[in-house]
Amino acid sequence: MSTPRKPAEDRLQNATQCTTCKRLQSFAEIRTGKHCVCADCAMIFSNLPKKSVTTPEVVLLVRRMLNKKAFAVTKTGDIKMSGKFLARASALSLAFILAACGGDDNSTPLAGGQNQQGDNGSPGSGDNTNGGVDTDGDGTADTTIGSLRISASPVQMGTSNTSASEILVFARDADNILAENIPVKFSVDSDATLQVARSTTDETGTAKALLSTRQNPKNRPATVKATVGGIEASITVNITGTTLALDGPTNISVGSSGTYTATLLDSEGNGVPLEIISIDSPLPNITTLNTDDEGEASFALEPSAAGTYPVEILAFSGESVLSASLEISVSDSNFQFTSPGPGSEVPIDSASNLTFAWSENNLGVSNEPITISLTRGLIDNSLSYQANTDANGEIATTISSDSAGPATIVARSETSGLETSMIFEFVAITPDSLVVQASQTQVKPQEQSKITAVVRDANNNLVKGQRVQFNIQQGYGELSTPDAITSSLGRASTVFTAGNSGSGAEQTIITATLASDNTIQDQALLTVTDGALRLSIGTGNTLAEENSATYLKEWVVFVSDANGQPVENAEVELTVLPSRYFKGFWQPGICGTGTEPNCWVANETASCPAEDVNRNGKLDSGEDVNASGELEPTNEAVAVANSSASTEDGSYGFALKYPQSACRWTEVTVQAKVNVPGGSEYSETATTTLSCLASDLSNLDVTPPAINGGSRYGQSTSCLDAD
Repeated sequence: MSTPRKPAEDRLQNATQCTTCKRLQSFAEIRTGKHCVCADCAMIFSNLPKKSVTTPEVVLLVRRMLNKKAFAVTKTGDIKMSGKFLARASALSLAFILAACGGDDNSTPLAGGQNQQGDNGSPGSGDNTNGGVDTDGDGTADTTIGSLRISASPVQMGTSNTSASEILVFARDADNILAENIPVKFSVDSDATLQVARSTTDETGTAKALLSTRQNPKNRPATVKATVGGIEASITVNITGTTLALDGPTNISVGSSGTYTATLLDSEGNGVPLEIISIDSPLPNITTLNTDDEGEASFALEPSAAGTYPVEILAFSGESVLSASLEISVSDSNFQFTSPGPGSEVPIDSASNLTFAWSENNLGVSNEPITISLTRGLIDNSLSYQANTDANGEIATTISSDSAGPATIVARSETSGLETSMIFEFVAITPDSLVVQASQTQVKPQEQSKITAVVRDANNNLVKGQRVQFNIQQGYGELSTPDAITSSLGRASTVFTAGNSGSGAEQTIITATLASDNTIQDQALLTVTDGALRLSIGTGNTLAEENSATYLKEWVVFVSDANGQPVENAEVELTVLPSRYFKGFWQPGICGTGTEPNCWVANETASCPAEDVNRNGKLDSGEDVNASGELEPTNEAVAVANSSASTEDGSYGFALKYPQSACRWTEVTVQAKVNVPGGSEYSETATTTLSCLASDLSNLDVTPPAINGGSRYGQSTSCLDAD
């Protein structure tokens, strides 16, 4: 038995006002979640009385919309349908008379409008909650993001170029279901680098990026952020592992020198080059240095008074600053090498004297054990050496080396802790060979090439202090200096500047000679190229039909210099002139292995040279061989190009265009020319018979392109008539 319908005024008394559209409405309950929907604005509210009246149609519609993520969070925190479901929902809702299901202005929106705390206590992760995302581009949020979580593996990474940390972002909807196809925006600070591998979540609900610190070895934290809609999650990854160390003697004497080395290494032990090292010490020294390729920077300290001195070095600044320090004790002892002196040159292949002295208050310290070590060569014909000072506090021995180069020698007293060092150089003095090298073996006019002579002895050691003389034996140009002295690397150099004109391949010869022995010499062979010197012209086996009356054949010219290198922007001039014509006609013939006529073949009756002997395009006396009153053949083909100069690879493309009726009956000569500075001209030619398209000759039912059934120049067997 149906319930009698109440009067309208009673229904209004039991209804409530919609907090969104501000109208008195009855609401339908969504039984699965005990929520109600407004029939006018399709807004859903929760915490409504259970006495609400519903209809199966409304329940089914709202359930479908929930399953299809048809609701999104509005700016006020309410849940609203996306545009594509709103019209359908409103129409269906208005079709029913809904009983009031209660609620007031304090009703709580479905799915919550407030942020919730994420699991920020988990290592390597960060969370945030609530946000709508438009995934189909209709301008309306289609998916409500309940939470966003970000993780890093590892959470502490190295400072080397190969170090990295994998960043994963997890997106979940309000029901904690992983959300797919959600666009994620990544960012990072602290001069770190992010490589985004997947910017949209996949079926696992994750987006992915790779954090690295390329070309920045500083220790620092880097914060990675991920944003979806209005939700942001972040995580901090510590980039660490770069170290700074200071090595050197901690006990030296007044007047002696101590060598100290700062070493800056990344997390994998690789040297960090070109970084500034600041030096802070009351001892006289330079204040800043730059690290070399090994991450090292060396400096010397020379104390002038006894005492204890701190030395501190710094790298980087701010939160990334690194420091290292030593405390140096300086005694008033005289603890040093007396021979050879600092920076001396010591000949190789022979023993040289070495003297060390230790005194205090001008009195020698006797009978004290001293250890002496050397970075190159031998001490007293041994790799290691230890001796006691004599009555004068001295030690005399020898040093030698069979290889040239700088060396550092160190003397150390284990009993006192005193230490001193000195840098000198072993040098080769007897030259045996000379090799000349050019920085560029191919130059243009007025370009330069550095000419370097390397001098070695019989054991391949670099020879220092030798005078090398340079001379242009052949070619045009000038040298910056006629001679130079070899350095510690055995090198002496001059600079060659090419003249205004080119030479052939390796036709400029520069000779380097040892001043002390002219028999020791070598030569550098250079090519001075003034542009294009070589041309190559050719075509392929493809013919195009531009239209029903015209054929198009592609050609190419390659422009190169004397060494075969491509010449760019060379101006190319083209000419296409007839060189021969043929008489004859088309007739059925056999193509391939068949026995029956299946194609058109040319029956050539005469082959005649072009009458325009001097190629001036005019009919001169004696040129009209066939007495036709005209020059045969006419210019059947033209060259068509898109540009006038060669490209980067030296190529210059063009096409021959000619009437289809000229194919097979005209031979042309194609010529390409380039001009180079100085008035030189280079050219290349190719001769070809204008070809026909095979498909135009393969159908006996269609006449080939022709004039009068064949050649326009006639069909007789003689070149002396016009028939």
